[in-house]
Amino acid sequence: MNKQINKLFRALFEYQRIRQSQVAKNIHISQPALSQFLAGESSLSISTLKKIAPLLSLNPNYIEDMNANPFGDGNFFKMIIPEKYSLLPDLSLVDLLLDLNDKVRLIFLSPPLLSLVKFTMGRESPIYAIAVKDGDGNCFLFRRKQKSPLHAIIVGEEALKNKIDRIANKGRSFLHETKVIDKELYLKIRNWEAVEKADIEPLFDTTEVLPPKLTDEQMQVINKMTELNIPASELLKYIQNIATTRDHNKEQ
Repeated sequence: MNKQINKLFRALFEYQRIRQSQVAKNIHISQPALSQFLAGESSLSISTLKKIAPLLSLNPNYIEDMNANPFGDGNFFKMIIPEKYSLLPDLSLVDLLLDLNDKVRLIFLSPPLLSLVKFTMGRESPIYAIAVKDGDGNCFLFRRKQKSPLHAIIVGEEALKNKIDRIANKGRSFLHETKVIDKELYLKIRNWEAVEKADIEPLFDTTEVLPPKLTDEQMQVINKMTELNIPASELLKYIQNIATTRDHNKEQ
């Protein structure tokens, strides 16, 4: 069975703050059996996984059809970022979303109030929440558990961009941008229960064209260029010479 299912289930338990004991009780299996599955140490039957999926707001069809979107289409998911002992947030679920969908857009949401005075007099904008939209119209909203303006900040804009860029360094294609939200949306996200898909989806209304997803061969070229410290301009001249020679040969 695809190991990605273990990772996805484990991430959703954490991000949705769902108790393993309650799920195990609902589907009539032992909690150790569920824990071992989530840790990747054992497997569960397809029928059992299909029982767990709806409890995690997952599409049960994904269990047998890896081409299906595990989140269905047109849905809205609110996720609490797990608190871990790290300076940077745990974005493992965002990483999985990029793996599962070729067309993903991310918007880093910065709070109003002069962006908390530019992150307590620093230079970068604070990021209060992250909105994500996939190619099937599903919207995801991520934030920390804390509600106070300063403690709820996920991280600064530049640090988050760098982390996302490292996650994406697998030839994956997606867009990300930062937007300062108004006070009304900020308060809805802070309240959490009040925020709905209709509040988040308009953020994605602007039309953007995703760059094409790089092939493995194209990524190998980029990695080799970086490894050998070849300037991009030099490589472009070489490619242009090849194209010129090819066109000349066609004319003869």
